[in-house]
Amino acid sequence: MSPLNIQKLISAVQKSNEATLPIIGHVLKPYLDSLSARLDALQDTQDLLTVFVSTINKFFNDKYVELEVRTGLQIKTKDGREIPSESLSSGEKQLLLLLCNTITARDKATIFIIDEPEISLNIKWQRQLIRALLDCTKGSPVQFIIATHSIELLAQYKSNVVKLEDRSNEISNGRRKATQT
Repeated sequence: MSPLNIQKLISAVQKSNEATLPIIGHVLKPYLDSLSARLDALQDTQDLLTVFVSTINKFFNDKYVELEVRTGLQIKTKDGREIPSESLSSGEKQLLLLLCNTITARDKATIFIIDEPEISLNIKWQRQLIRALLDCTKGSPVQFIIATHSIELLAQYKSNVVKLEDRSNEISNGRRKATQT
């Protein structure tokens, strides 16, 4: 099927007389309604991708991520020069991977288990990470279990923190063991 030549269609409608306009409207309305419905269906995806790009770009200072339908995801310098993903730092790669994984998992109940995400992330990025993950999964059934030693990662989310302790030495067979001194 060949693509629709919009300019040709517009020109034909403009050249038509008033008597044929209702007929043209009757013919075009189902097509335009269908097109509108398809665009509406894509709006959630567009909104999600906008949040993703905005979120990842909050981390970068000297570069930015751009997402275009024709070219896909591109990383660029402030002056617009494209950067290959291989030249990103380990922290930048980690962020990009984490956020990409979270947005692709939004449609199903998913639990991400992330071990020490602070590795390769500077302090500022550690403070921003959980908010970024939550922004990219807002309204979805995605959950996170994060194992970390970073107080920077946890500070803003104390009420959601569960401390796991090994108590196997304290209790044996339902009785408290005597501690050795």
